[in-house]
Amino acid sequence: MILLFVFICISTAMELLLLLLLIKHAVVDLYLQCFHPTMNKRAYFGGWPHYLEHAVFTLLICCAFFNFEIAFMLAAIDGVLHWHIDYTKHVVQTRWNITPNGNKELYWFIQCVDQSLHFITYYVLVVIGLGLS
Repeated sequence: MILLFVFICISTAMELLLLLLLIKHAVVDLYLQCFHPTMNKRAYFGGWPHYLEHAVFTLLICCAFFNFEIAFMLAAIDGVLHWHIDYTKHVVQTRWNITPNGNKELYWFIQCVDQSLHFITYYVLVVIGLGLS
């Protein structure tokens, strides 16, 4: 019975962590980018303010669930993965001239893949954090 209670508590905490990371993603990915109108994610280092925001907010959230070292590692993973997912998306869109006004089906499919990869990242961060704590 005690083991079941511990499992439920851990499961609930990890579900809450995943929910908070998804909300963080919506705020940082959709709202905070409006404060960086000149950001060029097609350049390898062009989106660093955006990726740093993801890492910082992930760190703040993860500190509520893990010790600082684990939270910092998870935040660094999030920042680096977000950087490379976004950079790859923008390179693909640029190379093949994929725009919402051109090939809109392909454009939105790429957006779907991009967001799915970010969501998978958060799931993996939760699994890693749980495994290390």
